[in-house]
Amino acid sequence: MKGDSRAMAASVTPRYALGYTTAEHDRLIAQGRAEHARLVAETTIHQAAVAQSERTIAEAQAKAQRLRSETDTYVDERLAAIGELLTKTLRSVDNGRAQLRADAGQPRHRPQR
Repeated sequence: MKGDSRAMAASVTPRYALGYTTAEHDRLIAQGRAEHARLVAETTIHQAAVAQSERTIAEAQAKAQRLRSETDTYVDERLAAIGELLTKTLRSVDNGRAQLRADAGQPRHRPQR
């Protein structure tokens, strides 16, 4: 064990050998830690923003699909109602034409519908 700690101590370059004072060394370490914390926070914020945007997009897509489905149902119902109205109107027109022919002495002719 003692041999290991001496080998480690020998492999570590002393701070003063690099030309840094203890204050400079401590300042650089503090800056490095602060930058690390900033990058971690930035990454966390980015990941949260991505997750939120994915949730928002999924909700918007689900709402759009629901609205599309509701719109299709509404349009189909309205077209069916218009179709019924047109059928009744056409029947009235045919009956009116038949009545005109009868009044004019022409044979009644009812088109098949």
